Amino acid sequence: MPSLSERWRAARLGALQVGAFARAMLGEKLKPPTPAKRDGHETVLGLEAPIEILRDDAGVPHCFARNAADALFALGYVQAQDRLWHMEFGRRAAAGRMAEVVGPPGLPSDRLIRTVGIQRVAAEAWATTDAAMIEALEPYVLGVNAAIERTPRPREVRILDFEIEPWRGEDSTAWSKLVAFLLSPAWEAQLTRARLLESTDLDGLLLLDPPGASAGPVVAPPGAPYGELAGEFQETVHEIRRAVGWGEPGSGSNNWAVAPAHCAGEEALLACDPHLTPQLPPHGYFVHLDCPEFAVAGASIPGLPGVIWGANRHCAWGATAGLATTQELFVEEFNESGDYREADGWAPPRLIEETISVRSYPSETIRVRETARGPIVSGLVPAAGAALALRSAVLDPTHSGGALLGMPRAKSWDEFRAAVAEFQGYNLFFAYADVEGHIGMQMSGAVPRRTPGDGWLPAPGWDPSRVPSGYVPRDELPSVFDPPDGFVWSANNTPGPAQTLPFSGEFLDPGRAQRIGEMLHARAPHSTETARVMQTDRVSPPMRRFAAHLAKIEPANAVDAQVLRLVEAWDGSMAPGSPAAAVVGASFSRLLDLVLRARLGSAARGYMGSVHSIENLNVIAARTAALLADLLDRTPAGWFGSTSENIDGRGAWHAALTRAFREASELLSDRFGADPARWDWGACRPLTLQHGLSESPVLARLFNQGPFPFGGDANCPLQSGAIGLDPLRPATATPALRIVARMTSPPQLSFTLAGEQTTEPRPAYSLLADWRAGRLRSLPWERAAVEAAAAERLTLSPAGGPDDLDTLTPNGLD
Repeated sequence: MPSLSERWRAARLGALQVGAFARAMLGEKLKPPTPAKRDGHETVLGLEAPIEILRDDAGVPHCFARNAADALFALGYVQAQDRLWHMEFGRRAAAGRMAEVVGPPGLPSDRLIRTVGIQRVAAEAWATTDAAMIEALEPYVLGVNAAIERTPRPREVRILDFEIEPWRGEDSTAWSKLVAFLLSPAWEAQLTRARLLESTDLDGLLLLDPPGASAGPVVAPPGAPYGELAGEFQETVHEIRRAVGWGEPGSGSNNWAVAPAHCAGEEALLACDPHLTPQLPPHGYFVHLDCPEFAVAGASIPGLPGVIWGANRHCAWGATAGLATTQELFVEEFNESGDYREADGWAPPRLIEETISVRSYPSETIRVRETARGPIVSGLVPAAGAALALRSAVLDPTHSGGALLGMPRAKSWDEFRAAVAEFQGYNLFFAYADVEGHIGMQMSGAVPRRTPGDGWLPAPGWDPSRVPSGYVPRDELPSVFDPPDGFVWSANNTPGPAQTLPFSGEFLDPGRAQRIGEMLHARAPHSTETARVMQTDRVSPPMRRFAAHLAKIEPANAVDAQVLRLVEAWDGSMAPGSPAAAVVGASFSRLLDLVLRARLGSAARGYMGSVHSIENLNVIAARTAALLADLLDRTPAGWFGSTSENIDGRGAWHAALTRAFREASELLSDRFGADPARWDWGACRPLTLQHGLSESPVLARLFNQGPFPFGGDANCPLQSGAIGLDPLRPATATPALRIVARMTSPPQLSFTLAGEQTTEPRPAYSLLADWRAGRLRSLPWERAAVEAAAAERLTLSPAGGPDDLDTLTPNGLD
């Protein structure tokens, strides 16, 4: 029987090869659309006063407005002009409305999203928002719709042949909630462990992925395998994650800030580079908004009314994923009457009907059940009466509008903390720096209070001691301000001693954080250039540790000796073109396979994220580098079976390492030839930036970029995580953008993007070329500098209002 993934791909490709897609092949639909109007003058509804939009040669819009409402209108307008497909795809995915345009292939994701209820909660959040907030956010919606009316349909929309509806405020809320849902992987780690326990023993899993000391007991309802309960749920989430591009759970991000005492120009410095699934169009969209109330520049997410990574004239910020346990699964027990078990008896679930429109087919109605923990996201196993409910802060009826409006206006650490406290559904860790020389770090999000280590597995929903009763107060979330040593940084690592945290999490290996710390303390005085070098650094601390063990292998021949000399002299950089990195990376993969199989047997494949038919990177697999380095240091006896001749285990571990080296050398020789000088880590770890419609080979050739040699690994600052145990796998998590802010007055911003601002070719400049080469580009925001860089100029005037622009001068200054 074909897997869900195979059915999804086959059906989706089939839909593209008939009807509209067939007409596209024969007609004009694959040609680039007529460019949106970015020069000249337009009259639009929704503006209070004229605005001016100057685009530089990289396509970054600089929007000058007379008030905050018109600045948000301009943001919506330029996002929709340049990323309309990006926004349309995101909101359809978040609303569970893909089947409307692609037919039955969209049903799996639509069923899941309707079950989870992202659009339902978004609509409730928008409906219950106070009038002042609605009034503040509505101009963004008007700007999007003004551009939709005037922007030619993107190629993707023409290929799929549908009309784009007007944008609504709840569309942004739903899209924001879907992004937050995909960035919080604790539930998937719980489910992966639970499914592993179907085929292995608890002791073996605890050796490889130990929880905190207070983790609760295993819950596995008799006769109710987790694979039957939730296999399709897990697969479909992975498909959605891949389609919208918001990261595998094991990806991550970097950010740091440096106090003036350690900076070349005697001002604070901030750097950030979020790591996400490589996709086109790229995740970020750079923009500059300038009005009397604020001036802000940086990267936005198309479809959301704010700047997520950037700076205003007072402070700069950049976020990484916090990875606290903000959403998790609970085992629910149902009786024959359809009620679910509670501590004091049985309760009826809330029943919701959702009707899904399916293109060219009859609509489908699904029935959703909700318990006090959340919606039932798994199938019900009749013999056991068991199901899984999803509890998630994302499903609270809140939105992030207050944060998006507050950050551009923040003038101090306290005002910035108050703004990010409004990121209810997003568990993020923000780096901060300001023009007064202050630096800090602040966690955001609604984080359930619990004992560290609890939540390692799905817990029984009827046990109140296992269900968090509330959220950690905002003032108790991890926070640092002006530390004595003058440095703050994070890389998805544990934000403090685990036993002291008032919550649990699925934090990543400390390798990237360790390397950033090394460079922060070694490279002072810091500057934009040192930040650029750090962001593109490929040194992997756990691989350096691994290489030290590998270099002790006895060579069996002259080629072995040559290879081991390369390893011994290696500096730890997983760089493209490096033979030593290829040997280390391949040997690591082969040894990890031996280590996992020795404890888990055939279940080892599931440990690396493929407990279902779709391989994916997960946070458990992402922690294997530190695990393996620690095991090599300790060489525990008995890992590989009997150690009667080597009681301390060192001989068995050395034999396993030698075998892994031999297998890796053979693999590289088969791929690149017998000469080790030709073994290239960049060719082992290639990168392709994939479009959401790239399942079709024709469209893949049209939209994708790559493959090209990339290198790196999951534990170097320039991250390039990959899936599974095969060292010759493409990168699946890379930096989506880079931003550096020197906190002069006003701040000086530099940036690059893994793609272009628009899907239309712009021959004058390539941000992707900069990104590949590790270069940064200046982002001007003083009017004179913007004028000097302007390649296009568009003025927008209110319909029926004045069209003079004489008073549009540089503003945003207090």
